[in-house]
Amino acid sequence: MSRIRTMLTGLAAALLLAGCGGPGDADIKAAIERSQAESNSPLRLIDKAMKAKLTAVKQIGCTRDKEGAAYVCDVQLTVETTNPLSGKVDIKNSTDKLRLVKTDQGWAVSR
Repeated sequence: MSRIRTMLTGLAAALLLAGCGGPGDADIKAAIERSQAESNSPLRLIDKAMKAKLTAVKQIGCTRDKEGAAYVCDVQLTVETTNPLSGKVDIKNSTDKLRLVKTDQGWAVSR
């Protein structure tokens, strides 16, 4: 019985440590949305015209960068676009690698 308790305690500790520090799905989504809102890119105008909306973000995995100041995360993104002329909705999934840093305002996408 004590052996099972020891294994469960070790498993619980490992799960707690695995979840510490790095950004979660909601953190990453908020960072991407904040980055897009602050961008002056011409693509932002196209996104607005096509009514592009980031509907889901799923973290595949994150690791600390070499300096230890940020996390490099592989993420799956789901973007929904609506063609303003036809009203057709298109949903696309893609994967990307993002570098995220913790700031006073929360997580931010870093270049």
